[in-house]
Amino acid sequence: MTETNSLLAILRELELQIFKPEIRHDRARLDALIHPDFFEFGSSGRSYSRSDILELLPLDKSDSKVWAQDWSVRPLGKAFALLTYKSAYERSDGTLGRHTLRSSVWALTAQGWQIYFHQGTPTEGFKTL
Repeated sequence: MTETNSLLAILRELELQIFKPEIRHDRARLDALIHPDFFEFGSSGRSYSRSDILELLPLDKSDSKVWAQDWSVRPLGKAFALLTYKSAYERSDGTLGRHTLRSSVWALTAQGWQIYFHQGTPTEGFKTL
């Protein structure tokens, strides 16, 4: 496995953790995953700070599963990496909705990899793999 493939596997797993309800309700785990300087441009068009996210994620009662594909990572120097992918939420009938192009910047810190920035951009439906 190349360094880039290894980095992709690590960051993909960390990114997917943020979608899991048990992680969204675990303040200690969120503190470890989210960089102190984190900010987000949400698919709603709204901007969020770290404190906004730490307040909102535990309130999320959604049990929707996330479909994600077309993962890519680009190292941005020694301590940062850009992760991109497509996602959608799986509805109870098995169809997908809320298709989104996503990008996250991850920072390697003394605590490990932490999400530093995230952006979700609504997109047309895409063909799943």
